[in-house]
Amino acid sequence: MRWWSWSSSSVFRGRRRLQRDLEVIVGAGSLGVLVGWATSPWAQHRQGDVVVTVERPAPSTSDDADRHEAAALGLPRSMGVHARRDYVSAYDWRTRNPLWVAQVLRRPKEPSGRSGSRTGVRFTPDPAVPEPFRTQHRDFTGSGFDRGHMAPSADAIEQDGLQETFLMSNISPQIGDGFNRTYWARIERFVRGLTRQYDRVYVVSGPLFLEDGQGEVRYRLIGPSGIAVPTHFFKAVLAVRPPPLFSSKPILAAAAFVVPNRPIADGDALSSFQVPLETLEKQAGLVLWDRVDRAEVMDLCADTTCALSTLRRFTKAKHRQLPASEAA
Repeated sequence: MRWWSWSSSSVFRGRRRLQRDLEVIVGAGSLGVLVGWATSPWAQHRQGDVVVTVERPAPSTSDDADRHEAAALGLPRSMGVHARRDYVSAYDWRTRNPLWVAQVLRRPKEPSGRSGSRTGVRFTPDPAVPEPFRTQHRDFTGSGFDRGHMAPSADAIEQDGLQETFLMSNISPQIGDGFNRTYWARIERFVRGLTRQYDRVYVVSGPLFLEDGQGEVRYRLIGPSGIAVPTHFFKAVLAVRPPPLFSSKPILAAAAFVVPNRPIADGDALSSFQVPLETLEKQAGLVLWDRVDRAEVMDLCADTTCALSTLRRFTKAKHRQLPASEAA
């Protein structure tokens, strides 16, 4: 393939071919350079100009893939993305875990803020997940792991949204005592509390399967469905505050936390689990908030204390009402 071609007035004879090329027009007697896709309006050709074209394929899209001959009988699929009332989630059919769950929390308009009740709400299979990959409430029974929410039920404002947080596609296996019922719940409360300082709080949560320090990734499978037990969980937060006086730019503050799926001491500081956003993206294989200029984002833990409040532990009565394997 020819990567570079040079021409002058004859360039327009190859217009159809060049519409897929990248044009670089260098004006005679000047040092200015204009770079752009050739599918944009053609630049004015003047006597003495030199046109340099770089042949490259047009960006592929999902529509291109669907039209490919190899897609005639359907392309493989490995996950589903679904928009719920209070969150959007991607569900990994291989691990039977959420891949990620995205939310936006807003400052409540009223002091109480929420009208949903957890009373009578049960974990339910997600009918949007194909049956072979669908997990059941009973898959966790006797496993020793809690059904851990990625979008917390306590974040839901209304009943419909709360019920959707109990879809099994929003659930991952979490260690109960010392993690799901305490430390993870404290992180969730901390994030929820940020709405008192910020107008909007964008949150992405999910499981991770990280190597053990010896170059190996090891994790358990539980239940008849073969649900993978994550080694870690992450929660990434981007908080937005209105622009200060005489400024048009909102204040952005972000932080990412990666927490091992094991009992964590109450005294362990949340900041000890903070990692750069770029590190989390590499570990999770995700790109977070790609419409945000990272140069404009400050460290959330510098703008706030990132301190976790204490949390009342589950009582024996609570355990009788909600089995340990169902706590979240």
